[in-house]
Amino acid sequence: MHAALRQLDERGFVNYFGMQRFGTTSVPTCAIGRAILRCEWKEAVALLLKPRDDGAIPTASLHTGWTSLVTTLRLGCLSLRAACADMDGAAGVLARYAVDGDVDAALQALPGRCHIERLVLGAVKRAGPDNPANALQLLPRNLRTMYVHSFQSLIWNQVATRRLELLGPQVVPGDLVLAATAADAAAVTPAEDVAEEAAVDAAAEEPTLEEPAAHETGNMAPAAWAPVAKQPLPVVVAVTEETMGRYKLTDVVLPLPGYEVQYPPNLEAEVRRHKKRFYHNAFN
Repeated sequence: MHAALRQLDERGFVNYFGMQRFGTTSVPTCAIGRAILRCEWKEAVALLLKPRDDGAIPTASLHTGWTSLVTTLRLGCLSLRAACADMDGAAGVLARYAVDGDVDAALQALPGRCHIERLVLGAVKRAGPDNPANALQLLPRNLRTMYVHSFQSLIWNQVATRRLELLGPQVVPGDLVLAATAADAAAVTPAEDVAEEAAVDAAAEEPTLEEPAAHETGNMAPAAWAPVAKQPLPVVVAVTEETMGRYKLTDVVLPLPGYEVQYPPNLEAEVRRHKKRFYHNAFN
């Protein structure tokens, strides 16, 4: 224990995103986020409405049972009522919906505790069964972004692990540190000036619409886009051979993948590799 505490004191620890970010059911939130980012609207809706275990049913057996059940039903080898008779209430309702597509029946039968599933079914009813993109846009923005953030967090965890595997538990050239804590922060715009300029810009500009690229919009209605004020990114400084002795590993920061984000020069190849691995070349 003393050795572990000494190592913690000397090296700190990697602040990984935990299971609260990804969920503990058979459908991880990062899988839904990946589908959304890939513009796979139908797949995203299907994942949102896929039965999840609640701790009473082992995840693996639920996933296997769900897949084989839907396949059997679609092949006409089993009656709908008989197939769903032994399933948990919510799982049975969603299994029936996956086959018959009856939104009203599913909403009527689905337990009130299934808040997200009821939101999705209500959105499908309003948008129509053939408009999954519009249905997703009708969901609360914080719910949609939660899934995207989960996928970002998955990439972050993987890249953070590779950072330690490749470069070790010490500061090396190409790492990033916040300018506010950097001894050479004077080499960039001072943090106070950045904050002041950001406040002036925010006051002078109206919130902008978060509009997808033209090829991504499909049939989404512009009216469904939520106004979003653009927030300034933290100012970071890349460590060099000359400055690496000034920092500790606890000063090193690693950004979430995203638009206009500055990645550590020593990890750009790893970020690209993990995006490609999890996103199948579709992450721009």
